[in-house]
Amino acid sequence: MVKILGMTSLLVLAVAVGGVLAEPRPDSFHHGSSKDKTDWDALYAEATSLRESAPGTALLEGCLAAYGGQEKLATLRALRLRYDQVRLGGTSQQVVRTFARGRRHVLAKPGESRYLDGDRCWYENEQQVMELDTGRYCAELFSYLTLAMPLAARTERFDDIRYGTRQDDPLGYLFFDKADSLLVVLGVDPATKLIHSAAGVVRQGEQNYAFVNKFEDHREVDGFILPHRLVNISMGLKVAESTLDKAEINPELAEDSFRPRPRQ
Repeated sequence: MVKILGMTSLLVLAVAVGGVLAEPRPDSFHHGSSKDKTDWDALYAEATSLRESAPGTALLEGCLAAYGGQEKLATLRALRLRYDQVRLGGTSQQVVRTFARGRRHVLAKPGESRYLDGDRCWYENEQQVMELDTGRYCAELFSYLTLAMPLAARTERFDDIRYGTRQDDPLGYLFFDKADSLLVVLGVDPATKLIHSAAGVVRQGEQNYAFVNKFEDHREVDGFILPHRLVNISMGLKVAESTLDKAEINPELAEDSFRPRPRQ
């Protein structure tokens, strides 16, 4: 059974665009108990390889087309997204995510930032900068992939891609597997072909840790479709809700934007 981390979990690193509650050490996992009964590994095992699934292939092709097609999406080289986030308990903050193709991503919120640059990632606050471990790297990679999709289905290397459904659930599910580290599961509306949910399962030894995120209020911004409302759920509870306040398409970004700047 997949374990879902508690409210002080890795979920705050994913599409949550920022932390929800006080976190443990940023270089370690919090081993919380799970109340969510979704077994993503079992769903993946039951899913059909995309090579053998005409409905799955059609869903992925339809998803690419719904977001503009492969050539159009390739022109989306970078994003800067500013969110107003309301956390559990009613506190609010502003969060900025900066994205660029090539596994580059920054999540910045008051007092701290997280950086992904290729095969390395860092955590920074007012007191320290530290490079993060493999588990946290996979969490940051999931955060990046949620913005890189659906084009990443074509440009990222995955060991396996599968298609499946869930009982009493209208969405179709596409499973993107990196066997040694990460499973990404996209829930796609079969009518609109838009992505309405994403789950990321980080594999660390014999333990799995999962995040669940929901995307709502899809709108077009300068020719690209972006969800304007993000809902983050942990242990069956909504822990944060973020509203897109400003989106910049292909902003000019400095080469060092995705690494902490050296401190004096």
